Amino acid sequence: MVTWHRENFNTSPIGKGFDITEFDFNDDGGVVYDKDGAKITHWHQSHVTDGASAYRLDWNGKCVAFTGDGRPNSLTLKYAKGAIS
Repeated sequence: MVTWHRENFNTSPIGKGFDITEFDFNDDGGVVYDKDGAKITHWHQSHVTDGASAYRLDWNGKCVAFTGDGRPNSLTLKYAKGAIS
């Protein structure tokens, strides 16, 4: 993903964009960001190839889950519980 990010955003820069945080996608329930009251948790997302992840953002007493275009699965039920998606 970092290679894709660099190739695409260095070709047509529109600002700094987002910093990439690498993480082990096998670490279901791992926290990829926890700063200034915002916490992002990730888990496997059912997709064509390994490496797809779903995310949950908890911030300011609210939470939202982003599962992309993957299939529903038991990990999403577990880690997105109580979130809107």
